[in-house]
Amino acid sequence: SLEDVPPTEYAELDAVEAELSPFWDLWNMISDYHTNLHEWLHGAFLELDGERIQKEVESWWKASYKLKAALEDDNAGAAECAGALREETTKFRANLPMIKALASPALKERHWNRLSEKIGQKITPYDDNGVELTLNALLESDVGSHIDSIQEVCVAAEKEYGLEKGLQAMTDEWALVQFDVKAYKETGTSIVGGIDD
Repeated sequence: SLEDVPPTEYAELDAVEAELSPFWDLWNMISDYHTNLHEWLHGAFLELDGERIQKEVESWWKASYKLKAALEDDNAGAAECAGALREETTKFRANLPMIKALASPALKERHWNRLSEKIGQKITPYDDNGVELTLNALLESDVGSHIDSIQEVCVAAEKEYGLEKGLQAMTDEWALVQFDVKAYKETGTSIVGGIDD
């Protein structure tokens, strides 16, 4: 019966899998990078998640360096591909501060107007024809070269946004509170009663 047959060892299969693993990792990283890059460049800019993009790009940047070193001796072609990925992610990393600053829900129309004034060119989430802003459009117009001005406006916007969210949280919390108002003696005024410290 099958119960009496010892399990088959697949040492050779495990060895082949271990040998091919770096190539599999490299192939998937390159594919994921290029798929995401197209979405980041041509998709709606305000839908970009700067933190997530940074995490992914940093991961590919580090892993491509390690793979290049691991593949250099035995497979120069694959090592070259890993090196190319490292170069591409290195270049893209320069855009991360701009993405993280501008792809923020904190930016209101007044902030976009202020940004346009500071950098000397009009940038808005939508152009006059209603077309959404893209990362590609920002890169083509060299907006990233004004990163100091961008960050100055965006930091202020983030602080305002934090205050707005805090005020909204307080408003929501207080909306549930009901006060018990009682007449105070015969003075014609009222006092709040029935509340603890």
